[in-house]
This record gives sequence, structure tokens and C-alpha cells, in this order.
Amino acid sequence: MSADPVVRVVVNDQRRRKTKALRIFGLSAAAVILSATAISVGITAGLADRNQDLYEQPRDMQEFIGEVRSATLTVYCATGSGSGWGVALDDSLAGSESKGFEIVTNFHVVEDCLTSREVSFSIGEETKRHPARILGHDGDEADLALLTTDVEIGTLEPSRARPRIGEWVMAVGSPSSSARDEGILRGNVTVGRVTNMVGALIVTDAAINYGNSGGPLVNSRGEVIGTNTWVEDKVDTDNISYAQGSPILCLTILNCSDGQFKWSE
Repeated sequence: MSADPVVRVVVNDQRRRKTKALRIFGLSAAAVILSATAISVGITAGLADRNQDLYEQPRDMQEFIGEVRSATLTVYCATGSGSGWGVALDDSLAGSESKGFEIVTNFHVVEDCLTSREVSFSIGEETKRHPARILGHDGDEADLALLTTDVEIGTLEPSRARPRIGEWVMAVGSPSSSARDEGILRGNVTVGRVTNMVGALIVTDAAINYGNSGGPLVNSRGEVIGTNTWVEDKVDTDNISYAQGSPILCLTILNCSDGQFKWSE
């Protein structure tokens, strides 16, 4: 059997360039603090069934899929695109540059827009683009970015519980497609299981394709457990995809002093 190293491939049409640094424009990392008074149009109230068995799929899949898709965005930068998900930070203390609503995505999705800081996004099946700005990012190992916009968006709530191997998950995003004129299949849904955990990195067999970068990986309660990031690209490897667990946001971009993104054991 070949001992070839695993190839890490970003799931986005853009080519990732290795970048070192955590930059939060106009802010210190400590200034991006979460607390309890944020403006939110969260959709989680309709999803968060605390009695839902995390090893089973949601009881009403049609409603569940519709709600999660409504908070999943297509993110555009330069000639590329990826995905993102709306989050209601517990406080507008995401800094003075916050416009009221925040979006989590991958750094490699917006990397080519660092100079201008201007990116755009569309909501759900819409093709209309709305402006957003890069608020913070970690372009090294985390490959995460935080955007801000004044456009009202749906939001998803991060899970407070550490995912366990075997739990049901759903990945949502906007992969490349030859079936659409603009080449983007918005709000694509795939389901699977958590197949392994590497620290806060989630391994899943839910299919993640080019363009899914930055979309949410949710559990059967509609809570985000991670941000879809990359897949294994190897001839003898199949159905191995990765999502950056929500706590990684705390270690890079956000100071999660109140535990909004932290996992309990």
C-alpha cells in the first residue's frame, strides 16, 4: 500500500495560499468579545429540540432543511465563491466595525479580498448579492474568517456539546455545479455521521464538495458543530471530509469568555 502523504485540498474554486497571521482589522483579539445582548434574527428557536436524539435524524426533515438552508449563505470574493453561515454573537462588541450581523466562513474563501476587505454574499436561492466586510481572520491552521454586514440574515446557534463519533450530521453549502448557468448549486445538502474527532477537528462522511467551504455542519438539533473546510484528495481515500469545530473560533478570532462557542464534555 502506498505511503503517500494525505493531500489536503480546500473545497473551494480558489487556490489556497499558506498565510501566517491572525489579523483583526482595527481590533485586538481581546476586543472581539461575546456577551449577551446581540441583535439576532436567529432561526434556532424552531430547531432546538433538546429531546432530539443526536444519533438520529431530525423528526421533520423538510422543515429542518429549510431552516438551516435559510441561514446558509453563498459568499463571493473576486472570481471565486464559497459558503458561510450566519451567527448571532452574544454582543455587538465584535468591535466598532461590526455592522450588526456576522457571518462565519473560511479564510481561503475571502483571501483574495483582504486588500479591499469587500466581499459579497447571497441568501438562500437568491442570486442578488449583498455587501459584507472582513472583520477578522486566521489564515494559518484555522482557515477561518468572520464577516460583518448590515443586511438581516438568518442565524444558527453553535452547539455547546462536544460531538461524538456516530452522531448524525448535515453539511450545507454552495458547491460548483455544471447544472446551473452561474456554476453554483446554492444550498446543497448532504448528510452523514461524525466518523472521528481529532481534537476540535471533526471528521465526517457527509459529502463536502468544492464551494462548500465555510458552510455549516449541523447536528440533528440544528446546532452548528463545525465549519466545512476541506476533503481528502487521494486515490485510495473516500468519504473523508473535515470541519473546523466551533471552539476553534475561540482560539483564533474570538475571545469566547462567556463560552458561546465552547464545548462541554
